[in-house]
Amino acid sequence: MSVPSPKFRLVDVDDLDPEQGETAEDDLIGTTIGGRYTIQAHLGGGGMADIYRARDEELGIDVAIKMLKPELATGEMRARMVQEARAAAQVRHPNLVRVFGTGKTVHSAYIAMELLDGPNLEDDLRGRPGQRLPWNEALELLLPALEALHAIHERGYVHRDIKPGNILVAQEPGCPPRAVVIDLGLVKPDRALRDVAGPPPTEVGRVLCTPGYASPEQAAQLPVDRRSDVYSMAITLYRVLAGRPPFHNARGKPIYVWFHHHVNVDPTLLADAAGDADIPPAIIRVIESGLAKDPADRPQTMLAFAEALQAAAACSPGPYRNPFASWPYAIMIAQCLILAFAWRLSQPRLDDAQPSQRLLAKQEAADPPSPTPVLTPSPSPSLSPSPDLEEPTPPASSTTEPVRPLDPIGATRRALARRAPAVQACADQAIGGIERLAVNVNIDAGGRVSAHVDDATDSPLSRCLAQALRHNTASPPRPMSFVHVFKLRATPRRP
Repeated sequence: MSVPSPKFRLVDVDDLDPEQGETAEDDLIGTTIGGRYTIQAHLGGGGMADIYRARDEELGIDVAIKMLKPELATGEMRARMVQEARAAAQVRHPNLVRVFGTGKTVHSAYIAMELLDGPNLEDDLRGRPGQRLPWNEALELLLPALEALHAIHERGYVHRDIKPGNILVAQEPGCPPRAVVIDLGLVKPDRALRDVAGPPPTEVGRVLCTPGYASPEQAAQLPVDRRSDVYSMAITLYRVLAGRPPFHNARGKPIYVWFHHHVNVDPTLLADAAGDADIPPAIIRVIESGLAKDPADRPQTMLAFAEALQAAAACSPGPYRNPFASWPYAIMIAQCLILAFAWRLSQPRLDDAQPSQRLLAKQEAADPPSPTPVLTPSPSPSLSPSPDLEEPTPPASSTTEPVRPLDPIGATRRALARRAPAVQACADQAIGGIERLAVNVNIDAGGRVSAHVDDATDSPLSRCLAQALRHNTASPPRPMSFVHVFKLRATPRRP
């Protein structure tokens, strides 16, 4: 189907994409703006702004300066920059860049903000195999960013430009990577929060967005709300997991082709785009729900989107990781081996002991120590047994097996292992596709055994397990609880 080219003008907003925009002039290097920020180096730039490293002479710290390009420094764009600073300043979140201030120069406007070390997510992905992340690493990195965006929404703002290029992967010494939302240049307040100091509404026929990550509402130039950001974040997650955005075939084509795909074309299924990535079906379903054309069919808030992803990850088995593949584990194992070898050398050699000691050692190794006997008074040999008294019990022979104390947990584990086929049937019916199942087991004072899965005591799986594993064992001295892990055979999930 041919799509007529619509009458609108796109404003490029790839602020931190190194492939966008021309190289900035170095005229500002060494100058001081706002009476306190000395420009030191140019860090990056795009269609709307350039990013510089600067020294805050008052605080004695390095900051990042976002400088609006002079040719775009109209009244509207300057007002938008002030609004960006205001929105970021109103939300304090560890995954949102901090803003220190804003100001104007003769020809432009700027924002002074936190300087973070690390690439943006798009650049980080380009250096990885397949330009993607494993699903568990992706969620661990990005779920906090979803919470930061929810905080922005709760303040009454819509971001409107969520994409990997606007998420920084901060790499601080001794800390895991941290996703930080770094650009609120297109943030838009609710009408109730708009005032005379805010920017005017975007003029008709003018589109402010990134085509590959625009929501259908943005593409159709309709009003947007927080659900538009949910769509853009779903595309971001799709790109992170698949190595490409969902409408990859529109790359390099006119903007109206992108917009046509967002409005009218179903995206390639994530399972097909990342067929070898082993993404759990539950996570795929949540991400694809965020790609719904109708905002009413998506998760209604960014927090609901994040919670759905968390729930899907919780019931999905994580990818296998070889514990010997990392240096910390290898060093730990080597230390354990050295300590074990040193302990062995410190023990006396059995060959050097006396014959009687060697015989005693062999006997102790063959016969485990018996429990300490209870001494009872024996009848006096001068007294003959009375017919009215019971015959005294003869002493136990040295060959009699010692009485071992009962182990309720050990006996229960052996009984549970014999019920693995029933557990397999429960897992196949309830979830499927799982190789290990951790089950909480309880033994009450009467020796009755019950079981359930964690945080889901009333689920169909827990009810099935409770029926399959119910039995009685030896009464423990007190009620006990432990976790038993069943090794299962992964089977396809039932539709």
